[in-house]
Amino acid sequence: MYIAGKVSVASRRTSLFALLVIFFIDNLGLSIVYPIFGPLILHSQYHLVDPDLSKATLNILIAILIAIFSIAQFFGAPFWGDMADQFGRKKIFYFTILGTLVGYILSGISLELSSYTLLFISRLISGFFAGNLSLCLSSIADLNPDEKKRAKTYGWVSTLGGISWVIGIILGGESVSPHVFHFLNPSTPFWATAILTLISFATLMFLYQETHPTKKKVKVDLLKAVHHIIETLRNKNLRLLYLILFFWMLGWSLSITWFSSFSTERFNVTIPYIMWALVILGIIWGLGSSLTNGYLLKKLSLKNIVVIGLGMTGILMIIGGFLPTFISFAALYIIASHFAAFTWSNTLNLVSISAPGDVQGRTMGFGQSMLSLAQLLAPIAGGLIADVSLKYLYVYAGVSILIGLVFLVVTLIFKHEIRKT
Repeated sequence: MYIAGKVSVASRRTSLFALLVIFFIDNLGLSIVYPIFGPLILHSQYHLVDPDLSKATLNILIAILIAIFSIAQFFGAPFWGDMADQFGRKKIFYFTILGTLVGYILSGISLELSSYTLLFISRLISGFFAGNLSLCLSSIADLNPDEKKRAKTYGWVSTLGGISWVIGIILGGESVSPHVFHFLNPSTPFWATAILTLISFATLMFLYQETHPTKKKVKVDLLKAVHHIIETLRNKNLRLLYLILFFWMLGWSLSITWFSSFSTERFNVTIPYIMWALVILGIIWGLGSSLTNGYLLKKLSLKNIVVIGLGMTGILMIIGGFLPTFISFAALYIIASHFAAFTWSNTLNLVSISAPGDVQGRTMGFGQSMLSLAQLLAPIAGGLIADVSLKYLYVYAGVSILIGLVFLVVTLIFKHEIRKT
């Protein structure tokens, strides 16, 4: 098992820096697609699909592009996490980063050729190799065995997620509807992220020192990840934490995925207003995961922080769903994102500290699969809700988050009663 203290302070710092760079670039590539896919499919000038298709069919094609990534990630993340536990983090990082690079290049080519089929294939590849988040989190766990230090570092990761979100939304939005950078086109973000991924690869090669060395020789088994999923779910503590993580992400993904459609249909606002609301959201998210998270970690336990975060995020979303104007709705949703930011990082930390050190890759990989499953179901759930009444979408999103809170509170009460007896 890896012992963090055996690595010099300088090596730990450079390794941590490399991990943050890898995560930042990876999350940037993920956020770019949010403002792109809708216009690419719905606007006929991009010639990506037959313009004579019905609106319902076009929406299905958008959902497919989103879903295929999540489906591939659901199976890929635990596989790469398990491989990282057996072969070491650095070797598997090489595979995931290069696979991601191939996905970006194919996405850029598909848009240059106006090929929906090739874009679908590129998203499938990108999803399967999208295991960098779980690898980063498990490597951070290797470097920070102390619970508070690990939580603080996860807060930095969440902060970088907010910053990369802002950049990704602006770059993606400008590429399909240029207002400032008129030279951009829909393929530009994918070429840019491909170049950045090469930088990520170089950072890994020269700055990252293996945090989970292993000399164990194992036989590669593509079904091993499935076997480990079953084993992991037998752990009662982890199983419950995964459910909390799932319901939180389902509610959050439902809200963020449908933010544009909800705002357009209910408040009749234009794309620039929506884009800048998302930019502000990313900034507030960053503040929540850095300043607020750092303060709370000094005052409260991880579980109490998660309770507060889940409760406030869910309640604010439910209230926001009933507000009459876009400004009031967006303002309350942005405030909710402040609480969501430190909820995300600390929930992940709860999962991490509940697992042994030698299976961090597997544990965080399956945690990422739970996030992927929630992100897959969010567009489907949103579509079903929209068919009934779109105005209640954020009520359902808030309720989903509060379900996660109920699971956590019941667990805390149950454990307290056991200790008393």
